[in-house]
Amino acid sequence: MKWLEEISRKIMHYIIVIAITTIMVLNCVFTARVAYDESEKVSYFVQPQSIIFAVVMGIIICSMFCGLKKFSEKTIFVAFTIMYIAIMIYMVLNIKVCIRADAKYVLDAAKQISNGNYASLKKGGYLYIYPNQLGLVSYDRILLKICKNEKIMYIINLFEIILINWFGYRISNLIFKCNVSVNKIVIILEFLFLPQLFFIMFAYGLIPGFCAMIAAFYFVLKFIEHRKISMAIISAVLCVIAAVLKMNFLIGAIAVFIILFLDFMKNKEYRSLALAMVIIMGTLMSGKVIGAIYEFETGVEKNNGIPSTAWIAMGTDLENTEKAPGWYDISNYATYTLDANYDSEKAGEISQKKIKDNLKKSIENPGRTIKFYGKKIVSMWCEPMFQSVWSGPCIDTKDYVQSTILNSLYSGKNVEKVCSIFIKALVLNILIFSCIFRWRSSQYREKSDLLYLFFLGGIIFHIFWEGKSQYTYPYVFVLIPGCAYEFEKILMRFKKCYK
Repeated sequence: MKWLEEISRKIMHYIIVIAITTIMVLNCVFTARVAYDESEKVSYFVQPQSIIFAVVMGIIICSMFCGLKKFSEKTIFVAFTIMYIAIMIYMVLNIKVCIRADAKYVLDAAKQISNGNYASLKKGGYLYIYPNQLGLVSYDRILLKICKNEKIMYIINLFEIILINWFGYRISNLIFKCNVSVNKIVIILEFLFLPQLFFIMFAYGLIPGFCAMIAAFYFVLKFIEHRKISMAIISAVLCVIAAVLKMNFLIGAIAVFIILFLDFMKNKEYRSLALAMVIIMGTLMSGKVIGAIYEFETGVEKNNGIPSTAWIAMGTDLENTEKAPGWYDISNYATYTLDANYDSEKAGEISQKKIKDNLKKSIENPGRTIKFYGKKIVSMWCEPMFQSVWSGPCIDTKDYVQSTILNSLYSGKNVEKVCSIFIKALVLNILIFSCIFRWRSSQYREKSDLLYLFFLGGIIFHIFWEGKSQYTYPYVFVLIPGCAYEFEKILMRFKKCYK
């Protein structure tokens, strides 16, 4: 079994390196930009000068580390946290509540159900069509129980973002065995990752789901190191919560399953196998459990809604290029409501046929297929803002935003453009040094496999699923520890040279 585990890890390693190198090279050449309006149309630019900005950013990061080196990890983390709180207060005071699109539909459904109105669960209602949102509806209901003011969602988002950064830093501490310098660079990079800060204004499942997922990663790694049952239970619960809040985080649960199974193969540790099975079964069954709870509470039978195959049919349709290749185009909704008359089974059959047709067209038109998937990958992975600002009040900003700076940010003007250049340079550093880390630092490879497997899973999943750059930010964020380690090695080399 051990030899099979070693081969599996080697194969996985080379696939990860190919994947991260591909995304890195594409980012060195291309930049995507999402229009700041409801059209959500993606534009593409060739910007090789991004490399120059990345070099400047690398110097800035090194300078920040040198300037903060004398302070403890805790002091640096607290200082950045205070800065984030100040920015959030400024944003909340200057931006009216602007929850729109799916986030608004979920919030409205949460309010209705809490008030005894179950229309959203009945035929034609939002939750009848999208029952996968019941977990997020539950989350919104809990928050509204705490405080009726919808701005509570922004405050909780900030708290969860701080937790994400904390667990990212603690994961680094686990992987690199309490390397203080690496930990400090991780903290700096996490707080410089501005898209995550801008997602404060996005009252949806992305931030709470990622918070639960990265916390689950931490406790899984702690379990592998210490074999404590308490760590196993916490990690399993967190994986389920992440998947309930945002189905995409099933990718993280699968990554955890693979790592635990490899641990079982290597060490014959049956507790790892048991935990792997509990996590995968728990995440897969969570939707049915949530549905059963709502059936009991409301007396309304849970519908199956739009089948998953409809999203794949949409994401692989070569004709779907209005926003960007494979992005949302309402076809899955039309298939379910119009073609199948709200029949999930029939919609599934139509979608399966559509997937086969898409595959046939892809095989018959290889040039068009390469262009389609190439542009789809660029639209998702080379968009430096990750739609973090677009997700806020970018529509009719003057009605919602009272600050000149924030208005410039949310309308895609100068402040947004400066932030975009800054983040592009930061992301390039993360990708380049993470790639170097995977090639060179074999002694830490096994412990970091979970993070990189999550990244790989994100690439594979979104090639076929609905495209959206918003979805890809967590996969890039988890690469920060490996990047920080390589930064620290460079700084140590410079230190030796100038001694």
